[in-house]
Amino acid sequence: MSRCDLRIVIVDDNRDAAYTLGLLLERSGFSVAAQISDATAALDCLKSERPDVAIVDIAMPRLDGYALARQIRAEINPSPRLIALSGMCTAKDQHDALQAGFDAHLAKPADWPVLEALLLSYLDQPAAATSAVMTMAGD
Repeated sequence: MSRCDLRIVIVDDNRDAAYTLGLLLERSGFSVAAQISDATAALDCLKSERPDVAIVDIAMPRLDGYALARQIRAEINPSPRLIALSGMCTAKDQHDALQAGFDAHLAKPADWPVLEALLLSYLDQPAAATSAVMTMAGD
């Protein structure tokens, strides 16, 4: 599997942040299947797109990223890898991400080398092989 084979969906209520991250991913050779700004619509999109990875903001109106992650894990099988990308970066936030079903928790703004390395690691490992949460707090 190569970068372009890794299908990614971005879920973030901040359209500019989602767009910018999408551009960065595409220019780096990854495939962005969708950018969704409404978390309540994200589940349907994820069911239809069946991405390999979903990068999800935590603090969103109507449905937060934790609730969305729990729904994804309950309703989509196999589930995509879930990466929390959030400004909420305390130890409690990281613990909550693990409990909700995220595979990794990264601080906003994304540290590109860390995010890229995480995505590249998914190319060689089946989804079930990585169940621990990777946490990276911003400086």
